[in-house]
Amino acid sequence: MSAQEAAAAVAAHSAPSVKFLTTLIDRAASLQQLVNLEQRNGDAFNAFHIATSFKRSAHLIRDQGKQPRDFHPLMLRLWARLQPQLADCGTRRLASILWSCSKAAFVEAPLLDECLERLAAAAADADPQHLSNALYAAALLSKLEYSINKQQALQLVEALTQQQHAAKPQELSNTLWAAAAMGLLLPEQQALQLVEALVQRRHAAKPQELSNTLWAAATMGLRLPEQQALQLVEALVQQRQAAKPQELSSTLWAAATMRLPLPKQQALQLVEALTQQRQAAKPQALSNTLWAAATLGLLLPFEQLQQLVEALTQQRRAAKPQALSNTLWAAATMGLLLPKQEALHLVESLVQRRQAAKPQELSNTLWAAATMGLRLPEHQALQLVEALVQQRHAANPQNLSNTLWAAAIMRLPLPAQQVQQLVDALVQQRHAANSQNLSSTLWAAATLGLRLPQQQAQQLVEVLAELRQAGSQQVLVSTL
Repeated sequence: MSAQEAAAAVAAHSAPSVKFLTTLIDRAASLQQLVNLEQRNGDAFNAFHIATSFKRSAHLIRDQGKQPRDFHPLMLRLWARLQPQLADCGTRRLASILWSCSKAAFVEAPLLDECLERLAAAAADADPQHLSNALYAAALLSKLEYSINKQQALQLVEALTQQQHAAKPQELSNTLWAAAAMGLLLPEQQALQLVEALVQRRHAAKPQELSNTLWAAATMGLRLPEQQALQLVEALVQQRQAAKPQELSSTLWAAATMRLPLPKQQALQLVEALTQQRQAAKPQALSNTLWAAATLGLLLPFEQLQQLVEALTQQRRAAKPQALSNTLWAAATMGLLLPKQEALHLVESLVQRRQAAKPQELSNTLWAAATMGLRLPEHQALQLVEALVQQRHAANPQNLSNTLWAAAIMRLPLPAQQVQQLVDALVQQRHAANSQNLSSTLWAAATLGLRLPQQQAQQLVEVLAELRQAGSQQVLVSTL
C-alpha cells in the first residue's frame, strides 16, 4: 500500500482494525497524516500503536529532514495516551520510545523516567539491541539537559554485559560510546569484557563501531591491553576508504590519548584518508587529527599539513575554541610555518570566542603564537591574556606558565597587576607544577619587569630546587 492509498484508507475507515491501523501508522508519509490518524483513531490506540507512532515520527525526522520540534505536540498527546497503558509496554517498545525521543529531541522527563525505570527493572529479559538502543538514546538525551538516572543506566550496561557473546558489534560499541558520553563509572572489568567481545568480532565491525569503541576506551581512561587496542586500529585502517572523517579522527585521537605505539604507516594512512575527505570534515575532526599527529610525533608531508589547516581555516567561524587552539598548537608543535594571514584568521576567531574558551585553549593559543613568531595585533594578545587572568583559579600550572612565557616572548605590555595575579595563582599550585613551569614563570616575571615579593620568589625557587634534586637522584639510581 502506498502512502497515498494509506491516506485514502483513513478517510474510508472510521474504525480500522488493530492490524490495519498499525499499517496506516507505519506508512504515514507526513506529520499531518500522523496527526490525522491520532485525532481520528487515538482512542483505539494500544501501546503498540503509540510506540509505532513515536517510531514513525523519528523516521520522518531522520529521513525527510523534518524539524523535530514540529512533532512535539503530537508526542505530548501520544504520551498522554500511553500513561494508562505503560504496563503493556515490553522492553522492545520501551527502548523504541526512548530511541524515538532522542531522534526527535523530545525531552519529556516523566516519559523518559518511566521508560528507563521500567526497562531497567526488566533488563535481564531485554535483548542486547534493545538495551544498547536505550543507552544510546539516553546518552543523546543527556546532551539535551535530560538528567539521566545513572544507576538505571548502569543496570542496562550490566544486563548487556551478561549477554556480550550474543551482542553484535554495533550493540557493543553503542553501549561503550553511551557509557563514555554519559560519564558512567563502569567497573573496569565490565568495560574490558565489552571491548574484548568487540575485538573478537572486529572483522565484522563497521568503521563507526571500531572508532566509537576506541573513543570510548580513551574517554573512560580504560587500561586496554595494548594488543587489543592495536587490533581495533588495524581493523579500521583496513576499512579506511569507507570511513567518515569523524571516524578517522576519533581513531587517531584515541590512539594519541592512549599513547598507543601505532606503526607509523598505519597512522599516516589514517591521516591521508582524512586529508582526502577534508572538505567534508567538520572543524573538530580536522583539529583532532592535527592534534593527534602532533601528539604521536608524526612527520606529516608539509603539503598535507597545509591542506588540513587550510580546510579548518575555511570553517573557522563554525569552529569551537578547542578546535582553533588545537590547530594552532599542533602547527607550532610540528614546526609548521603557517601563512601569516591564515594563522591570524585562526587567532582572531578565537579572540572573538575568548569568553567561551577554557584556560588551556587560551594559553595554547598564546604559546603557539609565540612559538611560531606570529606578530599578533597587540590588543588581541592582551585580550587573550585578560581572558585567562579572569579564569586563573581554574587554570593549571602549565596554563599559567605558558601564558606568562608567551607574554614575555612577545614583549606584551601587560599591566603589572595581571602579571602578579598569574604568578599568585601559580604560587598557590607550586607543588603541582613541574620544573619547566616554575623556571618559565620566574624567567617571564623578570622579563616582564615584575619584582616578585621575596617570599613568593623563595617559595618558587625552593620547589624548583626540590624537583631538580629529585631528578638528579632518579638519574643516579638509574645508572647504578
